[in-house]
Amino acid sequence: MKELKACPECGVPDEVSQSTRWESNGTIAGLRTPGQRSLYFEVAGINGLFENIEKQVGQSVNRIIIEGKRKNTLEYLEDYFSGVMAAMVRSLGRRRIYMAIARLGAVAGYGNFEILEIKRGEHVRVYGRNIYSIPLLKGDLMAAFNFTERLPASVTMQEKEDGYLMKIEPGEKPDEDLSSRLEPVLSHPKPGDIHYDTCALCGAPAELKNWLFDLGEGTITNGTTGRRLASLGIDQVDAVLRELQAELGEDFENIILQAQRDYVKDVLGAEEMGGGKPYLRRFFALRGMGNLVSYELGDDRLRAVVENARPPLMVAGILYGIFELLTERAGEIDYSLRDGGDLEVEVAAIP
Repeated sequence: MKELKACPECGVPDEVSQSTRWESNGTIAGLRTPGQRSLYFEVAGINGLFENIEKQVGQSVNRIIIEGKRKNTLEYLEDYFSGVMAAMVRSLGRRRIYMAIARLGAVAGYGNFEILEIKRGEHVRVYGRNIYSIPLLKGDLMAAFNFTERLPASVTMQEKEDGYLMKIEPGEKPDEDLSSRLEPVLSHPKPGDIHYDTCALCGAPAELKNWLFDLGEGTITNGTTGRRLASLGIDQVDAVLRELQAELGEDFENIILQAQRDYVKDVLGAEEMGGGKPYLRRFFALRGMGNLVSYELGDDRLRAVVENARPPLMVAGILYGIFELLTERAGEIDYSLRDGGDLEVEVAAIP
C-alpha cells in the first residue's frame, strides 16, 4: 500500500476521495466495500454513548461492542484487500500488511500506530496514540490479527506516556452465537436530491475542506467546532445497538435517546443547532446519517422526517436534543421507523 497522500487543494486523503462517495440521499457509500455504509461521528459522542449505557445498566457492555467492531473490521479488510490486491498484499510480508492496516486506521481517525514487534502466529506489539475508543480499537486490533494470522485473537493494553502499549496474541474463538446475531441488516436507501459542490481536483465534497485530516496523528477534526470525528461502519453500529437492545430490554431505547439528547445539549450548542433545516440537513448528510426532508420547530413541538436514517435511535436522539436545547423546555419524544427507512420524529413540550 502506498504512503498516505492528500489532495493539495482540499486536504482530503486520497484514500477517502477514491474509496468513498457522499451520495445525494444522505448516505456515504464505500466504493471498495460494496454495500457498506459509513458513518462519521464525533469521537466524544460515541464514547459518551457507551459510557452512558454502562452507567444506566450498571454493567460493562464492552463484550458486545468489541465483537461487533471486530466482525465489521474483518469484513471490511476482507472486502478491501480482495482479488488481485489480496494476493499482492499477502506477498509483501506481515509487517507491510500490519502497516497498511495501521495507515487505514489513521485515515479513519482511529489514531497513530507504530508496529513494534511481530512474531508470526504468536503476537504483535503496537504502540498507539490518540486512540479514538478503547473498546472499538480492541475490535479493530483483533480483526487485523484475524485477517493476517488467520487465528482468533485477544488484546491487552497498558498505558505508557501519552498512549498505550498493546499486545495482540492468539485468543479464544469468537462467541458464535453473539457473532451470528451481529450480522448487519443491509438496507436499500431511497434516492435523494442533496447537492454537493465538489473539489475540482479530487471530487470530494467541498465542505470537507473544513475537516482537518492529520494523517500523522491519526485524527480528523472539524475545523469550525474543534470536535474530533472518526469513521465507522454504520451497519455494524446498527447491529451492536440491536444486540444491546436485545440484552438490556425495553429501557434501552430511552437510554440511547437520552444519551444523544444530553450530548446535543451539553456539547453541540444552540448557535450551531439553531441553523434551521438547511444546516441540519447538511449536518446529518455529511455524517452519512440520512436525508432530512422535513423539519418544523415551534415553541412547543418539533416534527421531522429523515429518509435513510441510520442509526435511527441516534438520529432520533439528536432531534430530541435539538428541541430541548433550542426551546429550553423538557420534551417527550415519539418516533416511528417506516418499512422504507423513513424515520418520523415528534417531540412535544411537557406541560
